[in-house]
Amino acid sequence: MAPECSRGFSNGYAFEHTVIAEKALGKPLPKQAVVHHVNGKKAPNVNPNLVLCEDDNYHRFIHKRKRAYEACGNSHWVKCTICKTYDDPLNLYIRPDGIGYHRECRKYKSRRLRQVPNYGYRPCLYCETLMPLSTKRDLERKLFCSHSCNAKWNWANGNLKKRRK
Repeated sequence: MAPECSRGFSNGYAFEHTVIAEKALGKPLPKQAVVHHVNGKKAPNVNPNLVLCEDDNYHRFIHKRKRAYEACGNSHWVKCTICKTYDDPLNLYIRPDGIGYHRECRKYKSRRLRQVPNYGYRPCLYCETLMPLSTKRDLERKLFCSHSCNAKWNWANGNLKKRRK
């Protein structure tokens, strides 16, 4: 039970690390403040293991830097969101929201996304030229390579629709 803690729950209990941080600070924690565990483990709630962050954004920033340091040995490097490797920010394009990627990775990803999947080929019912099928829906519905082939086939087989006046 921690009745002296400003962030206590309705049942009178509070997180131990919050109580310790408030005691060390000597006053209630600011509303946006977050307590960070330096070693990443919540078990040792002792003063040297706790850092007070001004808000959750800064807390996430600390974790981002820690992941970078553990992965590549440099806390300032940024992870490319496409190839998932860490690199010097000078080699990356960093968006205003802080997300970074290699321009080469972005070009490769764009080219790969533009490639049309191939579901095989089917001959046109009228001219019999092979046409690529790019979606599963094409497998069921694509019978002609163009509107003109469709119209010619309908004309040849008497499948004409009457036009409205």
